[in-house]
Amino acid sequence: MARPALSLAPQRCDKCMRCLRACGRRAIDVGAAFVFVDWDRCDGCGKCAAACEAGAIRMRGGPPPARSEASVGPAPARLEAAVAAERPSASVAGDERVKAPRLEDIAPLAPAWTAWEVAVVLAGVLALFVAQQAALGSKWMADVVPIGAKPLVRSGVLALYYAAQLALLAALGYRKGVGFAEAFGLRRFRPLAFGASVVALVAVTRAFTLAYAVGAESLGWKMPAGPASDLTLYFGRDGLGLALTVVMIVVVGPFFEELVFRGVLAGFLQESMGAWPAVVVSALVFAAFHANGWMFAPVAVMGLGCAWAALRTRSLWAAYVLHMLYNAVPVFLIFALAK
Repeated sequence: MARPALSLAPQRCDKCMRCLRACGRRAIDVGAAFVFVDWDRCDGCGKCAAACEAGAIRMRGGPPPARSEASVGPAPARLEAAVAAERPSASVAGDERVKAPRLEDIAPLAPAWTAWEVAVVLAGVLALFVAQQAALGSKWMADVVPIGAKPLVRSGVLALYYAAQLALLAALGYRKGVGFAEAFGLRRFRPLAFGASVVALVAVTRAFTLAYAVGAESLGWKMPAGPASDLTLYFGRDGLGLALTVVMIVVVGPFFEELVFRGVLAGFLQESMGAWPAVVVSALVFAAFHANGWMFAPVAVMGLGCAWAALRTRSLWAAYVLHMLYNAVPVFLIFALAK
């Protein structure tokens, strides 16, 4: 099939994002220094060219755009919304600086997910979670598996759980006609630009969790005993136990939770409800999926931070780093105190 007759001039782009809103096929992406068109998805309708007032996208053979302030002059304040994944603020004339963009003005995290795709993901993950919990709490696990082998067997069950999630997510991502990374918003972000924000969010969410725990304890509501309260009971206290905990709880678990609850759910809600509703609703659903009433509030607050980080940077990696660091703190404290 012949390539649609579009002509691209990224240097003229003012990052207004009108082309993204005009394209119903999600074939366009805009970055700090590029305008990308997925030619396999583009049907050549020309709506993006009609929406582009700067002349960065036009129909080939059409009249050249006028040289105007809008197309070649100083970038408007909304420039920052499109390059949010690159830096938190941008310098303009002299020492003047533009304001940070509103969250709702930042381009979508990932290509649009449909409601039925989100429903399939959530239903599939819930079914897998129930199966995983049934296996871990089974009579076979309690009475047949030797005590010394339990940590490895539990890790194996978790590995199967995550492998099944990966198969489900990869299949749905493949259907979208884009790469896995693009489908879930796994794009590069700049740690130097957003690292301080991520670390601050870790500190805030962990401080809330500590204050919540102290408050709940003072009211007589203690955290239920089990893996969530003492991971050494689940994976063991030795070096192998620490290694298994780090792999499953710090590295692997957060990655898949971010794919599901930020890459799919928050991405869908961002386009259907708006950015801030997406942050709140995805965090509440994320907390509910943990099936732990005592942990609901701390997990929801952490989910708020992860969703904000993902949408603000347009990168799931920012949310993953936040989630990973959040989980790492209690893991290392628990094992340090166990010794």
